[in-house]
Amino acid sequence: MNTVVEPLTKRVSIEQLNRHFFGVFYRRGDHSFEGYLPNRPMFNEERTLREVDGLIRYLAMTPEDGLAILDAPCGYGRHVVELAGRGFRVNGIDLCPTFVELAKRSLERAKLPQHIVTAAALRKLPFEDCTFDVLINLFFAFGFYEKDKDNFRCLEEFARVLKPGGRLLFHTDVNVSQFANGTYRQPVLRYLVDGAILRIEEGLQGKRLVGSWTIEERAAGKTVTQTRGYSIRVYSRDEFEELCASVGLTVTAEYGSFDKQDQEYLETSDEMILIATKQ
Repeated sequence: MNTVVEPLTKRVSIEQLNRHFFGVFYRRGDHSFEGYLPNRPMFNEERTLREVDGLIRYLAMTPEDGLAILDAPCGYGRHVVELAGRGFRVNGIDLCPTFVELAKRSLERAKLPQHIVTAAALRKLPFEDCTFDVLINLFFAFGFYEKDKDNFRCLEEFARVLKPGGRLLFHTDVNVSQFANGTYRQPVLRYLVDGAILRIEEGLQGKRLVGSWTIEERAAGKTVTQTRGYSIRVYSRDEFEELCASVGLTVTAEYGSFDKQDQEYLETSDEMILIATKQ
């Protein structure tokens, strides 16, 4: 077996590690037959529809409302493209130039408005105060920085760019309570749509989820693997509510799933969705 590890020869910061993980490598691994919920196979397109349907329902918003929406970070544009296709006014921002370019291409192919920008850091968003009615932070997209003060700064920025009465929808598929009660589980082996295999190893170290993805495939008669790691700060419901309160956001609703039949948040829920309103 030949193992290919992208060159990070010297000790790198957690920020560098995470930036190295998110890009073309991540996008490839994100397209599997299994999806990310235990015992809930979903293609990438199905996941996107489920999440967008859910956030529209929870936020009770329609295109006719004319709400200004920001997806931060927007990744390679799954939710931005779907929302724009439904007629919503949506902007996207991401740290990864590759993701931003992919999102723009998807919007261009769909003949949809392109309002996607690259940010040097989510700790300083390139928008004026009180610009957006809604900010969405989806699919475990918070906690990239090593220091808590930097992650807190991101939330301060989210609050700053929201209008009074504006809402933040925070979603994660890592419910910290599951680690305590022993119910945390994720598919550790996924079969990618391009024929490769994704192996996932991860665990909770202190207050961070630390792990690695390894993509394994056959090439020229040999098995070749590529591995990249990540380290993300995870927040409990109580921690996130306290952070919100400290920046002028009040958590007004909580859910345990984007599915209609499983909305109640429980400590055993596979997801955590919180909606916070700016005072």
